Amino acid sequence: MAGEILLARRATLSPWSYGQSRLRFIGQLALVVVLPWPLRASLAQSLELGSVIPSSLKGQVSIEHPPGEPPRLHVNARLRGSAPHGVVSLPFDLRDGRIVLTNMTLLEPTAPGAEHVLDLLLDTSAQGSLLLSERDAARCGAWVSAEVGLQRTCGIRGGAEFLSGALGGLRLGGVSMEPIPVRTSSEPMAPRLGIDALAAFEGVILDWPRRRLLLVVRRTLYSADSPPSRAAIDALAANAHWTSTPLLLGATADSVESLRHVFIISRGMWPRITIRVGDREYSALVSTGYAGDVWLRQGVQWPLETPGAGVSTILDAATPLRTRRLGAALRIGDRAYHDVQVETNWQPPAEMTDVPVDAVIGLGLLSRAPVWLDFEAGVLRVWIGGDTVAAFAGARPSD
Repeated sequence: MAGEILLARRATLSPWSYGQSRLRFIGQLALVVVLPWPLRASLAQSLELGSVIPSSLKGQVSIEHPPGEPPRLHVNARLRGSAPHGVVSLPFDLRDGRIVLTNMTLLEPTAPGAEHVLDLLLDTSAQGSLLLSERDAARCGAWVSAEVGLQRTCGIRGGAEFLSGALGGLRLGGVSMEPIPVRTSSEPMAPRLGIDALAAFEGVILDWPRRRLLLVVRRTLYSADSPPSRAAIDALAANAHWTSTPLLLGATADSVESLRHVFIISRGMWPRITIRVGDREYSALVSTGYAGDVWLRQGVQWPLETPGAGVSTILDAATPLRTRRLGAALRIGDRAYHDVQVETNWQPPAEMTDVPVDAVIGLGLLSRAPVWLDFEAGVLRVWIGGDTVAAFAGARPSD
């Protein structure tokens, strides 16, 4: 693979004709709120806010002024580089039960060649591309807009305000995203790679036995001739040792075939699947930022094991007991998970009011087998063919 893909971050699609464009997902816009300057300034005590876009970012970063709406930052982020056989393979560590991509290189926007290294937590429920604390953003030389006000976002643990900006780029193996949108917060937080950056790819494979994160590049990055390497990816997807279930992302994504290199996404992406517990179905958010097995929403009834009884009973998830076990197997497709530990009393933040979610599935459960979030096909696959997922022909994930 060699080429580039343009990520045009817009809330709605442009009015001009897209030719053979295909609408992938339709979702919601993130809530944007302009707050008074004193509060905005307090959020950026260690950041130097910029009123002028650096020359190195002009043409790719702009400030839009929609009629009747607050200004917002628009970032055209291009994927450049090469990914042999159409896959970016990144090693990861597990820290406190969560995936950490180590020694990732960030590029400054105003100093060509200036690089910084950070460890990034992979979080599929984090809204945005790159989420940094105010301190880390300042250390990496991020440009942060003084004109765009505070915006509102949220994670599974609650809402937060952030300021919008950009870095010169982020390197992901042999591919780089240049520039990369940045959300900065005054709250202490580990640097995170969020769902927006992941959705720039066709899919994400969590290859646990090899401790590898595999990013499947979009076909629009290829030349007009279909490369032989696609056969290896398609063959793996067709392997009978996967079980799958529909994956809802909840965002607008459009691949423009007539221009090939353009991929447009909106804000507000929540990867969700349907799970089965006993004879009931539930909607579950897939969150690699949560280290537990399952976190149950308050007020939703689940078959939980009665303490000390060893039998299944339907109990209200609002019970004050914090840690329980499911009283029946949890199923994703044809994969059954037993001995599932749960936390109760999850309360979705107000920003998720319109997102139907009964529970959060975390890495405690997802790490039991390789998992493939295929944004292009709209499915989540779970490997049921043993401990190790099959490797790509000629491009083993362990390389």
